[in-house]
Amino acid sequence: MDESDKEFINENVNENIKEPAVEGLPESPASANIRFWIEDYSVQLTMRDMEVNPLVEKITKMINIAKERGWKPTWDKGTPVTVPVAPVTPQSQSLVCPVHGTVMVLKPAGVSKSTNKPYPPFWSCPSKNADGTYCKSRPSV
Repeated sequence: MDESDKEFINENVNENIKEPAVEGLPESPASANIRFWIEDYSVQLTMRDMEVNPLVEKITKMINIAKERGWKPTWDKGTPVTVPVAPVTPQSQSLVCPVHGTVMVLKPAGVSKSTNKPYPPFWSCPSKNADGTYCKSRPSV
């Protein structure tokens, strides 16, 4: 990590961590993880927001910063994989699970841990079923 990386972290990360984490905070309606290789370290950055569009803007900004600094996606230290991105529309911000009645969450595009293949973003219900399994309900968009 060079001096510019340390400066970036101090300005953009440490400045935002002023108070200790509080237990029991509610789950954010919009959340995404981005994973990078910084030198030989796999680093995960979790980003959250109350709405999808501002989160997508934050993710895009962070990805551009990562590209400028030469950070690579964790699934590839060489050539990045192109993953198709679904468009975000105003109606997509209010998708509700027909089973649980909870607001659906946009899961970002990524790479499968089991198959190591890229997958597109998808909407998912964050609730669990009575048997403890995650809800499999998906919107028909």
